[in-house]
Amino acid sequence: MNIAPMGIRARAFDGWAEDYERFRPGYPRELFDHIASAFDLPELPAAVDLGAGTGKVSRAAAAMGWRVTAVEPGPRMIEVLRRMAATEGFEIEAIEATAEDTGLEDARFDVATAGEAWHWF
Repeated sequence: MNIAPMGIRARAFDGWAEDYERFRPGYPRELFDHIASAFDLPELPAAVDLGAGTGKVSRAAAAMGWRVTAVEPGPRMIEVLRRMAATEGFEIEAIEATAEDTGLEDARFDVATAGEAWHWF
């Protein structure tokens, strides 16, 4: 079996970032209300969104007032994420990295999310 290195697989959707943004569904506010109450988060939690893609989860969390850092290995996905966040008026820190090796300091966040990317890591 020939398995591509993780770096290549992690960027598998990069070539379709615009379509990914256009056709993937978003996430309802109720989901984030539930997360906040279930985990007793502070009013304005710091959140890290792993495998952020074009930022569907990141932007929904930012709409709640959360301070979001998006982690995504695909540079094209990050471009779309940043553009969409700016268009929607959100300040989201976006870094190019994998969920396994974010380079972020320990204990910096109140919550970690992983939308539909969890199976990649």
